Parts: sequence; structure tokens; C-alpha cells
Amino acid sequence: MSSLRRPDKAFALTNRLRTEGTDHLLAATRASGARRLVAQSFAGWPYARVGGPVKTESDPLDPDPPAELRRTLDAIRHLESAVLEAEGLEGIVLRYGGFYGPGTSAGDGGFMLDEIRRPASRSLAPAPVCGHSSTSTTLPRQRPRPSSTGHRGCTTS
Repeated sequence: MSSLRRPDKAFALTNRLRTEGTDHLLAATRASGARRLVAQSFAGWPYARVGGPVKTESDPLDPDPPAELRRTLDAIRHLESAVLEAEGLEGIVLRYGGFYGPGTSAGDGGFMLDEIRRPASRSLAPAPVCGHSSTSTTLPRQRPRPSSTGHRGCTTS
């Protein structure tokens, strides 16, 4: 992975796993005779900016993500809908946040840690807290925008 300045480009292989890989796993699950498939999704930033700060797998995903995140969110949507709507299978999707620490992309030598440690003028600027979230997400060139609920959301320029 190269940089988070272009998230869709940085996550292109992950997005391919979320789409093509999920389709192959579904086919293999059916072929094996299994009745259930548990898949991992992501909960770091893709939620719609509505409701309270605590989100679950039932909360909606962002209907209008920033342009730099659309392919990634489309891949997440594909994974979730393919698993949850799979005929003849009990599909379970778990959304969880990012991992950090030794051996991760946010650990020593990880590309995210390098991005975080760069001076702000050469790196991604910290994003404002979006909606009622108690966490913030770093996206390129974010600025607040009003959401449909009147709360301040985030977008890219």
C-alpha cells in the first residue's frame, strides 16, 4: 500500500478481495455444504452521518461518500450484501475498526504510521469529528458539510 492520500488506489487490492474474493468464498461455502458464512467488514468511517455515536452492523453506510472513498465503500457494500443476501446460507457480517500496534500498518515501519508522523504540511490533515461520532477519521482535504439531519458531516474538496 502506498499512501492514504488516494484511499481508493491504496485499497485497490483489498477492494478486489472484498468483491472477487467474497464471490469465491460464497461459491466455496456453497460447494462445501456449509450453512453459514461469517465475513469481516469495516466500521472505521463508512457509516452514514446520522444517529448517535455508537454504531452497529445494522446502521446504514454512507449513501454519498467522498469521491476518494467511493470505490472502497462500493466494495464494502458488495461484501456485505453478497454475504447477507446469499441464498441458502446464513450470512453474518461483522464490522470492526482498524487495528494498530506492532505488526500492523500503524505500527513501527507501517505505512500509516509513517503518514501519521509526517509534518502536517506533507501529510494528511486530521479530520474534524464527523456528525456525533466520538472518533475522527483522517481523510484527504476534509471540510465540514451539513448533513441531512442538520449536523455537521465531513467531505473532501
